[in-house]
Amino acid sequence: MSDENKIQPTRENLKVYKAMMAKYRACDFNDFEKSKDLYKKAEEYHDQFDWFCSKFEENGLFGMKSPFGNVIIPAQYEDVWNMPAYEYMNYVLVIAKKDGKLGLISVENEEAKVITDFVYEEAYGIILAPYAAVRMANSYKWGMVDKRGKLVIPMEMDDICSEAPNGCIFVRKGDKQGVYDYAFDGFAYPEYDLIDGMGDGGWLIFTKDGVKGYVDVNGKFYEKEATDLYLDGEGVDEDGLHIYASDGYEPTFLQDHLD
Repeated sequence: MSDENKIQPTRENLKVYKAMMAKYRACDFNDFEKSKDLYKKAEEYHDQFDWFCSKFEENGLFGMKSPFGNVIIPAQYEDVWNMPAYEYMNYVLVIAKKDGKLGLISVENEEAKVITDFVYEEAYGIILAPYAAVRMANSYKWGMVDKRGKLVIPMEMDDICSEAPNGCIFVRKGDKQGVYDYAFDGFAYPEYDLIDGMGDGGWLIFTKDGVKGYVDVNGKFYEKEATDLYLDGEGVDEDGLHIYASDGYEPTFLQDHLD
């Protein structure tokens, strides 16, 4: 069904869909055909409706309504965009314009909250992730803000990827690469020539000055060769220190969170 032909849902439609999905999840998955049929019916029902929030105008100003027609963001902005689908409403930051500048709005359980000042020249959402890239006026550098309004990537980047594959948001500064692992809230500052390992579901491999290694959630680089030896019980890290402390703590390395 094309988007223009989809129906505006009601909360009763949402209730029906949730009940169908609950029946699917409760199904014995050893009965593959039955579980597949239940999921297909639930998705066919879901796909009849337009679950996206919508922009609305009132007295020349704009706000946002839920798919059910209730006001989430009052019409008090020069513009609003980055409209989320209902199931992602809690994860997508809405961008609003006020007095010619941009700010970010977070939604939680259909309650909106302004999480930044209206100070940005440009902004765009990271697809299906609770972050937005932002840029100030008179600067070509970008940073990234999370759902709390916290700047989690400093405004020093030349590029921030608008997609977040497997929990990773890649950034670039000059000709160097970095990555923000939002599953771990860990950041590898862009000082690497190459980041590899996406699609493998394991630790990312960073190349710096021709040396391969891993980066932990605190941004520390570990040479791969020494680390792999230590994991085999034969070595230590590049500083001659144990990667594991005496209490058995293992540093968590940034990774591709492939399901």
